[in-house]
Amino acid sequence: MTKNKKRDYIADKRRVAGSKEELRTILIVCNGKETEPRYFNDLRQYNALRSVKVVVDPKPIDSLSLVNYAIKRRGNERTRDFDEVWCILDVENPINNTTLPTAIQTARKAKISLAISNPAIEYWFLLHFTESDKPYHNAPSLIRELKRHMANYEKNVSIYPRIQGQTRIAIDRAEKLLNKHTDYNGTNHPNPCTTIYQLVKVLIEIKN
Repeated sequence: MTKNKKRDYIADKRRVAGSKEELRTILIVCNGKETEPRYFNDLRQYNALRSVKVVVDPKPIDSLSLVNYAIKRRGNERTRDFDEVWCILDVENPINNTTLPTAIQTARKAKISLAISNPAIEYWFLLHFTESDKPYHNAPSLIRELKRHMANYEKNVSIYPRIQGQTRIAIDRAEKLLNKHTDYNGTNHPNPCTTIYQLVKVLIEIKN
């Protein structure tokens, strides 16, 4: 190899290495201490998404406090700049989650994306098995439905390795069922629905 060719070869390798640094960087902020961070950490690790970071709000109170924590956490991150920040939220009982509308407005102003499930993240898991559009009274009733497909499901178990093969099917179902809600406008999240698929699609794009 001549000196010039060697120099060009090294330059090409540096450009390839540099392209890895240009991956979209994502910060995912969860309010649950088990289910949400376990799922997204497993998704990140199984797909080698080194540009994705998952953190948990140490003092979750409600939807607004989680968004404010995400804003604070983004401002305190010194090691990297994140291209996107996502918060994982459950509607649960809308009557009890009175801060959700304010949280959505605050997130929009701060350019933070929200992945919202009504009533809970287990609806996203359920869509990996069936195209269910019946409303659920609360999270426990939804979990009972999920256990019909995963008898040993618990919030503290790793679920991603068991459902990863159906991820693209779940994305299609979630998008299809969300579009059926004519009253969905990004602020109102009818029961049942989930926008977690939007974040998962972003993560798949990074992987590919």
